[in-house]
Amino acid sequence: MEPTAIVSKVRISKLKAEQFLHDNKVQFTQEIVKIMKGEYEPGTVLVLQYEEETESMIFVYWLELRNPESMMQMPGFEAFKQIATYKDIEASDLIVFSSSAPNFLTDPIWKAFQISVNEVTPVIPNNLSRKLISELDDILAKYIFETAKEKNDSIDSSGNPYCIFFNNKCVHSILVDEYNRSRG
Repeated sequence: MEPTAIVSKVRISKLKAEQFLHDNKVQFTQEIVKIMKGEYEPGTVLVLQYEEETESMIFVYWLELRNPESMMQMPGFEAFKQIATYKDIEASDLIVFSSSAPNFLTDPIWKAFQISVNEVTPVIPNNLSRKLISELDDILAKYIFETAKEKNDSIDSSGNPYCIFFNNKCVHSILVDEYNRSRG
């Protein structure tokens, strides 16, 4: 079976993104600990990345879950939805649940939500534009496939029960500090 994915790009200022990460560090740290302890399937990937050039927070979950209801109950997704309360750039963004991460452009989108300032609302996946889906597919390519290739790492054969990529200093420092504290 192919892995599934939750993918989002939310436009938000750097200050608000840092506040969001700081305020939700416990939830994200708990999720990191679960991934690192192997409580999820091997190959589970969590990406949290702030892109200064686009003023966007990137969120990707690469999962082995086979239904959107299970995906929606992932603690990292629950924490990420809180970004709407921090969002300070007036733009509608998406979070999408794909039935196939490797075939994101061609396989069905299970669920989608629009993220606006202070609001997360469901949208009908069939009504999403191909352009938006293509932009989210580019995120998967950049943060999963290209990052894995750059690190000479493979999602499927890394030898580790988990893979997590944090390329942003803010994200990395907040979450790693909390992870280290949680280990005692």
